[in-house]
Amino acid sequence: MALSGATIQPKITLDPGGSTSYANTAVEVGVVKSLTPSSSTTVVTETGIGGISKKRLSAQEFNFGWEGLITNRDVLNAGLALDSNLPLTLEIQMHTEKLTGAKVQSMSISGSEGEALRYSLEGKFLSSSTTSAPTYSLENTFFVYSDGTITIGGDSSMTVKSFEVTVSRNIDFVYGTSLAPTSLDVGSTTVSGSVEIEADSFADAMDGAVAADAVDFDITLSFTNPITSETMLITLGDCQFSSAEGSVDPDSSLIVTKSFNADTITVAAVA
Repeated sequence: MALSGATIQPKITLDPGGSTSYANTAVEVGVVKSLTPSSSTTVVTETGIGGISKKRLSAQEFNFGWEGLITNRDVLNAGLALDSNLPLTLEIQMHTEKLTGAKVQSMSISGSEGEALRYSLEGKFLSSSTTSAPTYSLENTFFVYSDGTITIGGDSSMTVKSFEVTVSRNIDFVYGTSLAPTSLDVGSTTVSGSVEIEADSFADAMDGAVAADAVDFDITLSFTNPITSETMLITLGDCQFSSAEGSVDPDSSLIVTKSFNADTITVAAVA
């Protein structure tokens, strides 16, 4: 019988067996919407004179995807650089399949009018094994967009219709002489995103042309769930807009989508 999504038990453990303050912490993963594990093997094909063609298996890859609704800020620690500017190692359980040596390559956080706050993780892992399914229960309910206050450069008066923040990093498999990966090589991390605002002037669409002496600004996304009293403050530090695009038609107001880059991101309790 096929495994049904209604019966699957998910779990993420931060820094299993590690020494950080997050070691062996099973985070509340929220309302999980999708799980996408995958594996593949690279084939090397060599051809020669006389129509000779031979192939060999050369390298295995293991990747995962995970999407859900945020009920607790701690789940975002899975994708942040918390330990010496490196992402934490994760142990991920997708029901009875345990993915070990995992790291998040890309994490997105998004929200829009009338919707729940979402997060998504994409990453790589080193190996998997079969184990008992974890016990999963959810006491908190999810954040919605209207729980929030968004401040851009100290201004919280603008109407922000949606936002998306992405933390991405270069991660490569390390093989040596092994067919399976033996470790993950983690490179630089970048933080970027976009906000969609209702604008009162086409001048807002010119914010993508940034002056050489433009001053950096912070963006804060503050959310408080009135049902659970769970709080979350996402702070994006030293931001600059990278592009801005306006759009209007006879049946809508002027909407400007502004993309930005940030130097830092932190997630904490609302002060």
